[in-house]
Amino acid sequence: MDSIRLSPESVERCRATYPEAAAYLEAHDHYVPDSLKDTTRMRAQKAQGLLERMERLKAISGCDALLLVTFDLRSLDVLPLYSNRTIKQAQKLVEALFRRTDVSAFIWKLERGRNGGTHVHALIPADSDLMEFNDYEIVQSGEERKVAQYLCKPADARACGRRIKDLPVWTPEQLDEQRMAFNAATAGRVVNVLFEKAGRHPGQLIGKSPYLQAVHVTAPDRMLGQIVPVKVETAHQNSLSGVLELEPV
Repeated sequence: MDSIRLSPESVERCRATYPEAAAYLEAHDHYVPDSLKDTTRMRAQKAQGLLERMERLKAISGCDALLLVTFDLRSLDVLPLYSNRTIKQAQKLVEALFRRTDVSAFIWKLERGRNGGTHVHALIPADSDLMEFNDYEIVQSGEERKVAQYLCKPADARACGRRIKDLPVWTPEQLDEQRMAFNAATAGRVVNVLFEKAGRHPGQLIGKSPYLQAVHVTAPDRMLGQIVPVKVETAHQNSLSGVLELEPV
């Protein structure tokens, strides 16, 4: 459910009768708390909608299990939880964190606890890199509804972030088309490649582009572990092939 925001004039009109409510609304940029809009039916509808988004997240990521991760955003404690400024700043911090861990699809919710600490709950694929997270648990099979209901609880919280329901769910054939189109767009470009291992053929090394594409290049073994500019000549379904941009000395 979208949060309701009152006009400053409406808040002023209720100040004489409800001074505490007016003070709360001012502290939260005039947004009405979710707890005032909560009903059993609405909470059940929200939980069902979140369950569907969780299934789409699994389909998008190709991973059959999800993790529930929690991390602090205490730098936002001084801001009203419901303000657009808070949400935008939180979104930048969350998306930057997930970019560092190569998590491209996720569901997240911004909350403020009873102790005043601002934090995020997020659902991510279970095969994600967890180096950045200390507080996480796997969503066990059969526990999805319980987790959805927990994330849809009201009080001083607001669901936000990118909408998984708006992300496409591709068939395997469409995924292959998307991957091939992305690889084809790289042909002719010079990209930096980190060489990781020897290839199948003599004198061949395999590395990764900045976009984690596999790149096959004829190069000397001494370049293993180095980042080297490579001109991509051919795009394949699952990899690229190219030549060294700079001739080895």
